[in-house]
Amino acid sequence: MPLSWTEIRDRATAFQKRWKDDTSEQAESQSFWAEFLNIFGVDRKKVGIYEKQVHLKRARAVKNGRIDLFWPGKLLVEMKSAGQDVDKAFAQAADYFEALPRQLCLSPATRGQSSHWLARCVSSDSTRQQDRSV
Repeated sequence: MPLSWTEIRDRATAFQKRWKDDTSEQAESQSFWAEFLNIFGVDRKKVGIYEKQVHLKRARAVKNGRIDLFWPGKLLVEMKSAGQDVDKAFAQAADYFEALPRQLCLSPATRGQSSHWLARCVSSDSTRQQDRSV
């Protein structure tokens, strides 16, 4: 049964109070994400992988990396401790994204009188497919 907005709000408020003073990525990142996803009733163990190994294609120095949390087709998380360079974290996440296997196929689709393109993204890490009208 889906959670009500009241339950989500209550869980989010409790989460915020519990985590407001934590600043170290390494100390609690996995607990943080498990509890964050639980706000929405999502069981991390069913959807996400911690420390997903990837071989970096655009690597500057490191040839292999680990994604802090990876939910195939949905979410890629790269965390940094408080005070660290957020731009560096974004660049690291972009490198991880580029390293993930995927395939993009475009095909025309018709909806009423207008024509749209249908993008289907398929990851070899997942049997899931995502369709998006573009």
